[in-house]
Amino acid sequence: MFFLSRRLKCSEFASSSAAATASSAAFHSNWVGGTSLSPPAVLDAVRKDPNQTAAYYATRYFGGPQQTSLVNFVLWSELKKFGQVLVERPHGPSGEAHWVPMAFRPVRTRVQRHNDDDVDLSVLSHAPPPEPATQQQSSDDSTVALVRTDDLFASGSAPLPDDPVEAITLRLGPLIRSIVAAFPDKDLPFYLRQITDEQDKALAPVVFKQLRLTGMLSRSRSEGQVGAFVWRVVPGSSGNGSSTAWGSTQASVTSSSWGS
Repeated sequence: MFFLSRRLKCSEFASSSAAATASSAAFHSNWVGGTSLSPPAVLDAVRKDPNQTAAYYATRYFGGPQQTSLVNFVLWSELKKFGQVLVERPHGPSGEAHWVPMAFRPVRTRVQRHNDDDVDLSVLSHAPPPEPATQQQSSDDSTVALVRTDDLFASGSAPLPDDPVEAITLRLGPLIRSIVAAFPDKDLPFYLRQITDEQDKALAPVVFKQLRLTGMLSRSRSEGQVGAFVWRVVPGSSGNGSSTAWGSTQASVTSSSWGS
């Protein structure tokens, strides 16, 4: 009796092994023999018609439902294994697998809304910049002297604070305030073109915002360009505030005709 049951088990194993070998041989003949059932062909079918089942692809693209097992084999062992397709089960965990190509699934992105306090759209203007202002330009009436920002603290009377934003404001504040006082109601790109040092020009927008928050500069919307602002010095404000104090060294502006 023992030998009979063992012989039956061996025959069942041999039949199942033969069936698996036949399925593998059929897939190998379909793939290597040059027929349409191959991983690139199945991937192309998924890309053409995403979110469908293996039976659907076998029936529509590969000759009929008898090819479903081979299509399933390609989807699981070739395409999904190497990250070219994804499995989705819209009808629940026990539902039939639906296939989508990897590039087809939408990616959730974060959309940041525009904040007027953070972005000045006037910097997007593509007008050709004029010649930068020289160190000292004369006119018939008077002269506006540019102050070198490197020399503002040469005497050491006003040490730089630890806060980097406050230090930048402390260093560039007099120059920017003098430019705005000389040319009120201009947009930010105009003022940036008046600063000759490239490093100071890159830091200037931070100083503009800091001076606006401390009440030394004000801005209003420009009528000529949407999203742009024009700047002016707040009347009665001085550079001796606690957060943006720059000591006794101030930029001197004696005229409102400077640059172009």
